[in-house]
Amino acid sequence: MNVKEIIRHEPFGTLLGYAPGGVAIYSSDYSSIDKEDYAANDSFRSYIGNEYMGHKWQCVEFARRFLYLHYGVVFY
Repeated sequence: MNVKEIIRHEPFGTLLGYAPGGVAIYSSDYSSIDKEDYAANDSFRSYIGNEYMGHKWQCVEFARRFLYLHYGVVFY
């Protein structure tokens, strides 16, 4: 039996699912970005309230968001 792996690239910012604990996971396919929606560098900044989480939707941003939402950890 020949099984082909299907690889899909969802557009940047698409909700892909939730990690344990309910933290949202978003697509970080930067090749699909709409240049008009993300014309300025600050458009890529992710915040919860006034707390900076990181650059959308990279792994470090996800880790910071997870730690902030579950443990209140803030990085300076």
